[in-house]
Amino acid sequence: MSAITIYLFYESYKYYVIRNTVLERGIVTDGIICEIKEEEERGSESGALIIRKTPYMAYTDREGVEHKYEIKTTSVFAPYHLDSVYKLVYDPMGEHDPLVMTRFGLWGDVLVPAAVGFSFFLFVAYGSNGYWW
Repeated sequence: MSAITIYLFYESYKYYVIRNTVLERGIVTDGIICEIKEEEERGSESGALIIRKTPYMAYTDREGVEHKYEIKTTSVFAPYHLDSVYKLVYDPMGEHDPLVMTRFGLWGDVLVPAAVGFSFFLFVAYGSNGYWW
């Protein structure tokens, strides 16, 4: 099995543990998409213009302090919209980023590395012509 596969499975497991920790001790509140930054980039191979959208969510913790959080786990299949309200779970100890309570927001960091790691595993297994190492 390749080192890449092991690394991706490790990352998936690490994010799984973090998600469970935040869900276990987290506090649920409402968050609102307060800003969506757009950045233009050129594709490395095609040179095509790519517009990257980064949503920011504002929420208030239990002490009444307002926070602004950059959502790092996004999907083009379920984009965030300005002024939309979502449930959010934040870590009261501040050790981990908040979780947006959407399917991709909750499990995207866990499932994507696992799926890519499994694909690498199949590729290595198929490429070995039946030899397992």
